[in-house]
Amino acid sequence: LRARPCTVVHGDARLENMFFTDDATDFAVCDWQLVQRASPMFDVAYFVCLNAASSMLVSSEDDRELVAGYCGCLWSSAPAARSWMLHEAFLDYRVNVLLVAVMVVVSMDPSDRNLSGSGRQVEIRRTMLERVLEAMIRVDCAEICKMLEL
Repeated sequence: LRARPCTVVHGDARLENMFFTDDATDFAVCDWQLVQRASPMFDVAYFVCLNAASSMLVSSEDDRELVAGYCGCLWSSAPAARSWMLHEAFLDYRVNVLLVAVMVVVSMDPSDRNLSGSGRQVEIRRTMLERVLEAMIRVDCAEICKMLEL
């Protein structure tokens, strides 16, 4: 991947960390302890992998449209980012989906990885893993692994 825009990312872009007004015209984000400088696609991939139900994004074209919308906002607010082409942004998004998948698995306690037991925590972990796997399949992370020689 060639040089891409870097920005400040939240690092934990989940709905649980976002608060919206009733009319959804304003919002606030909390829980900033994982803030870092990274690809703008990191928070997008993280949010999609951990929050988007499979019925929301059913094909890679849905992901591509999401990335295009994000890039449109990025390009209008940061003209220097316009050199970042949409196909590069989508490739970076796919790489970040793979990164999020690794982070989800690595961050789990080894005893939790088999998803044994019951209760809310097990259901949350199961849902996270299912959503990450769906995203990896949808955007063909196997091809990304081959490209990166992983």
